[in-house]
Amino acid sequence: MNSFEYGDKEIGFKEIAVGVASMILGVSIITLPRGLAARTNGSDGWISILITGVIACLAASIIAALVNRFPRQSFFQYTSRIVSKPIAYVITFLFGLYFLALSAFVIRMTANISSMYLFVQTPKEVLVLTFLLVTVYAVAGTRVAILRLNLMFMPIVLVVAAGVVLMNFSFFDYENLWPLLTTDWKDSLLGIRETMLSFIGIEVVLFYAMYMNRPKKVGKASIIGIGLITLLYLFIYVFCIGVFSNEVTQNIIYPTVELAREVQVPGQFFERFESIFFTVWLMTIFNTATMAYDIALMSFRWIFRKGKKIVYLSILSPIILLTAMTPPTLVDSIRLGTQISYAGVFFSLALPIILLLIAKVRGVKGDG
Repeated sequence: MNSFEYGDKEIGFKEIAVGVASMILGVSIITLPRGLAARTNGSDGWISILITGVIACLAASIIAALVNRFPRQSFFQYTSRIVSKPIAYVITFLFGLYFLALSAFVIRMTANISSMYLFVQTPKEVLVLTFLLVTVYAVAGTRVAILRLNLMFMPIVLVVAAGVVLMNFSFFDYENLWPLLTTDWKDSLLGIRETMLSFIGIEVVLFYAMYMNRPKKVGKASIIGIGLITLLYLFIYVFCIGVFSNEVTQNIIYPTVELAREVQVPGQFFERFESIFFTVWLMTIFNTATMAYDIALMSFRWIFRKGKKIVYLSILSPIILLTAMTPPTLVDSIRLGTQISYAGVFFSLALPIILLLIAKVRGVKGDG
């Protein structure tokens, strides 16, 4: 008798692909058009998105080469073999701090956006605490269940995102896309930097690959997830420019939300389509915050080893709450997110390259 397909503690190709896509989306889909429009002319930002997508695919290939060298081993295990256990403790601890800060930032931005469009009279502290408690409830469960939850949410996200794009087609003005290819190369580099910060999240493969039942396909799964997000970013960005123009887009705090507010459902049977968009976006942001918190928890448990899961949740949750409420204003929150994103570039691109090169030079492999 065959075992129940989802009754084990392993994940497959789809879970990794969708998990990478969900982790990347986060807050970026809301803010990317504004930052990119400020760096480029017309609709030239699509070039930055494509180039960054290619760079992200290369980074995913490097990460896949690293984890495939040590099949079925945790990040802490193969890092200890590559650079010694003391250094592995330091790297794992830094990863834990990074994902802890990322989870706090995502939760704070969720409160900021929700208070602006949905819960105008509700204090941000209440929104942060509520979303944190839901996240803690998810993390308290099984790790594999978190990854499989992405499979349920992602199709809904894609359908609603496609609806936002298609229902704005009547407002789309091709004249807003011009002029083409007029952005200076220095501004194009700034656009790539801006977009690269929106592709942070592929480093989750370093931690979740050990649960994959066919680890050799982790690279292909990651690239498919990145490709899916690249196409979504392209459509959202181009339609923001086509509907609002470059000048207006760079002055809107959350262009994607405003794009959803422009939607007019035929027949006028539904007045506020952005409420559906918010609901679906909260699904995505929930997945991002949950996976970030889960990896932070995983990292600290590898280091300290002793203690039950609930003990770590009781210690880390107040830290996340305090970190999320530290930035006093929206500008400070965005500045915190930028700093976290720069750290993410190092953890997702530079660190895997360094570890892979050291492993090759020293001849360290998973089979010893």
